[in-house]
Amino acid sequence: MTKPFALGELLARLRANLRRRTSGSPSPVVTTADGRLTIDLAAKTATVNGRPARLTPHEWGIVSYLVSHPNQFVRKDELLESVWGPEYTNEAGYVRVYMSQIHQKLEEDSSAPRCFLTEPGLGHRFVLGG
Repeated sequence: MTKPFALGELLARLRANLRRRTSGSPSPVVTTADGRLTIDLAAKTATVNGRPARLTPHEWGIVSYLVSHPNQFVRKDELLESVWGPEYTNEAGYVRVYMSQIHQKLEEDSSAPRCFLTEPGLGHRFVLGG
């Protein structure tokens, strides 16, 4: 970056860099046991029953973060900070809305998700065996 630079631009670049960091992440391609859902972290794509799923940037941010931490409980504020930034850690409604959309797009039955689980009032987890 060249000087002078705007603080907003610096923060945006730092957030983008943190999102790209994949330390401790699983294989770049994750497939559920039944083969119904495939998520390619490197290509930033998701397919459901062989069809591409169209995810918004925020939906993809949530999906990739959860998939990068399989079977681990992830708090809402952790997701908010990772996807939206530290100034959004109190906006739990964002996660609720986007998780509902993720369930509709990636789960076989959005009312009974098997892969992207929500623990009400606490957070979320991605279960590969779903």
